[in-house]
Amino acid sequence: MISKKRSTPAVIVRTINSRQQNVDLDRMVPVPADHFSLEELTWVYNKARIDYLIPMPMATHRLQEYISAYDIALNHSCVMLDTILSEPVGLGLLGLRSKRAWISRFGLVPLVRGQGLGSAMMAQLIETADQRGAETILLELIQENRSGFRLAEQFDFNPLRELIVARRPPDLNRSITLDPAAQIEEESGLEALRWLNGRNDQPSWLNETETFITLEPAGLHSLSWKHPDGRAGWAVYESDRYQFKRVTVGVESGDEAAVTAQVLNALHLRYPRKDAVIEDMPLDDPRWAGYQAAGYFETFRRIELKKDQRPETRE
Repeated sequence: MISKKRSTPAVIVRTINSRQQNVDLDRMVPVPADHFSLEELTWVYNKARIDYLIPMPMATHRLQEYISAYDIALNHSCVMLDTILSEPVGLGLLGLRSKRAWISRFGLVPLVRGQGLGSAMMAQLIETADQRGAETILLELIQENRSGFRLAEQFDFNPLRELIVARRPPDLNRSITLDPAAQIEEESGLEALRWLNGRNDQPSWLNETETFITLEPAGLHSLSWKHPDGRAGWAVYESDRYQFKRVTVGVESGDEAAVTAQVLNALHLRYPRKDAVIEDMPLDDPRWAGYQAAGYFETFRRIELKKDQRPETRE
């Protein structure tokens, strides 16, 4: 018996793409995402990301957390439905905050790509954002996502800035020296959020104060660092058993990179076994050098894009 060589996932994806056929677009209909269960939305999300540049699989409970944290309006989000097969083939989520909108988790399953469905779904999301009074629409794309940039350009999205996604793994052997004169205090729960009231950075949608407010209070923490010479800073972050997430540093006074490094070193010296991740740190932000000095390294980059809705488009 001749054994057959098992295909790798990458080969499978290439095979799927090679079998793309013209699809009857009349059978494809955009449907509000709240018409589907979370399990169905998770299924189509993972199906559309099977060959994504960076693997980002998602479980149902993670999708629920994502929806809550980022103010995703499922009734205004879009699923592209194949009405013949009664099967979703595309997904685009729409977050709404004040007069701003954010398009996220946008994708189509490989079999139906390249036939205008992405444009149709994007047009639907933009129209919905416009109807909800959004004056600005934001979008983030991984730096190497060429097809995503072509689609964004088609709808007049303009690049704003490069954003860094970074990680700091646990490092029990790292030598950290702290100035013993500095005063360090920690807070938990909603009180930890008070530090965000005076923030002067320009966070992306993922790290805005509105995001932190939606999180479970039990997972919110802060650490403040203050030196007698006047230098001061703080960190607000979300913590679970193994990892710090959304590690956001604010510098009250002093050199931004140096104070950022001191704050983070104080945090990681106290919790050396915790992994840590940050998302969407602007490349030109002076705090990034402080993160790097504290052991964070870049994993990949996103590009933040913006579309300003002209007044005439909302008449």
